[in-house]
Amino acid sequence: MGTFSRQSWPVLVVAAVAVAVCCRSFPGRHARRPPDPTIDVDVGSEELRSQLRFLKWSSATRERIARRVISADLTLWEAAACYGRLDAQMPAGLDATTSRHGESSDEERLCRHVIRFVRTELLLTGQNDTLVPELEAQLEDGLRLGGVRLPDPPPGVVERYDPDPR
Repeated sequence: MGTFSRQSWPVLVVAAVAVAVCCRSFPGRHARRPPDPTIDVDVGSEELRSQLRFLKWSSATRERIARRVISADLTLWEAAACYGRLDAQMPAGLDATTSRHGESSDEERLCRHVIRFVRTELLLTGQNDTLVPELEAQLEDGLRLGGVRLPDPPPGVVERYDPDPR
């Protein structure tokens, strides 16, 4: 074992190509990656362009906020308040990101949204995700004790969205 005949090389090459193709198409191969904000999409209407600009900006801002939760610069409650501030700036025609979840209050939905972003950031950076269960426990404790009340967002974390950044 360890040596290959000349006749076996084509079989090995075909097998290697097959493995590469299978790995490339395997759905779990890559963790979810955030959209590349440098990609320009040719879209028809100005309204759609405006919505896409907002979504790029708010997604990048949410990622930055999630990283601050990971580094313990923001609490879950502060981050959720920031996400609420982002949703409040959403242009007409877009649904708030929290409307897609079945939680009972806006505060809970915002907290769960933060936790999802934190989980994704941890996956993308290969960090240990012991923080996610801690955040989920904080939220469950808050809900068990009568509900979640969010503070005002800390100053300077969420800037005002400029719909026309020219």
